[in-house]
Amino acid sequence: VLGGLDRSTRHAERVLGRDPTSLAALTVLEAAAREQGDGARLVDLLRRRLGLALAPADRAHVLLDLSRTFADVLHDERQALECARQAYQGARTDEPVQRYYLARLEQSGDHAVRAEVWREIAHSHTSAAHRQSVELVSRLFQEILADDRLPSDVGTLLGRLHGPAMRLALRDPSVLDKNTHPLWRFLNIFAYAAEMAPDAADPERVRMLRLGQHLIDQISAQTEQRASIYSGALQKLDEFLRQRLDRRCAQVASQIGALQKLEARAAAEATTVPGSLDGVLDLQAMDTVPGELMPTTIEPAAGTASAQQAAQDWLDTLQPGHWVRMLIQGRWVRSQLLWTGQRRDIFLFGDGASDATWAVRRKALLMMQAGKLAKTLKVRSLVGSAAARVQEKLAPAASG
Repeated sequence: VLGGLDRSTRHAERVLGRDPTSLAALTVLEAAAREQGDGARLVDLLRRRLGLALAPADRAHVLLDLSRTFADVLHDERQALECARQAYQGARTDEPVQRYYLARLEQSGDHAVRAEVWREIAHSHTSAAHRQSVELVSRLFQEILADDRLPSDVGTLLGRLHGPAMRLALRDPSVLDKNTHPLWRFLNIFAYAAEMAPDAADPERVRMLRLGQHLIDQISAQTEQRASIYSGALQKLDEFLRQRLDRRCAQVASQIGALQKLEARAAAEATTVPGSLDGVLDLQAMDTVPGELMPTTIEPAAGTASAQQAAQDWLDTLQPGHWVRMLIQGRWVRSQLLWTGQRRDIFLFGDGASDATWAVRRKALLMMQAGKLAKTLKVRSLVGSAAARVQEKLAPAASG
């Protein structure tokens, strides 16, 4: 085989020597250079081919080959981006060229140029619906990334979905109909999960950002954007979050075991759990609960009967994995419910910002919730907030 390759290469070299415009000879020599991983030789041959290409579309696709060679073989990102830019300038309406140039811009992190390219693409479409969809997606992403509550590292990562979201909008304008689309749900849940683990050095946060990088790489690589791509990414993110909860519980397995024994012993000794349990926060141990909410008995007495029923309903829906903002031992914390006993009298919470845990009695939690000292945190809608700001900015222009 190698002997045949050498003979065909030598023959192609002779043909090219006699006829420098022979595309057939160039094709053979380019294939040989790719086979041998000779990037410098391949670049030289592709530049020869570029000099022979007359039609703008032909030149653009040779430039894409040059860009891929610089990126994949010579690892020269600057030259790869420059060739992609030249290809786009010569064939602005060619969709494969658009996708490739945008992908290179996404990797380079040049968000300003990428946004400008997307505006050009939007204006190049004859369909008014497509133009409006692309423009609205662009505005939404600008507002999402400008959200002060979005951590910078998370914003940088999610910003890479700007281009894929544009391609999705061109294929399916209904992405803008509901904020429950898998694209927006992925953005919301990823940002929420990162917000619950704010320490940049937290191994779980680092692991989640690495997963996000991998998932977004996969999404960006898809030529045809579809809702199912984002549904798949969302499933993988949900699985990661379940595994993260399992890992946290495994870290405190001995504490959970001790609480289980404590609950079982209390159940065996009496029909109700004693008013005080060692190592578990009771009402009297909640030193940050205001005095007026501290009753002389352990019965919840904060607020009206309806407030007490609301607190009961809240606690009945609380499940492991839920995040709760609560005032506990001197500070407001965002904690995740890790475990609850079979009798649902003891609840074990883990701090989102540290390894600290708190075991809290049911009646203490009821009192805290009735006194507005504990509430379940919900995933906020990044796109919903962004859409409101876009609408607010567009309103003056519409009225004028």
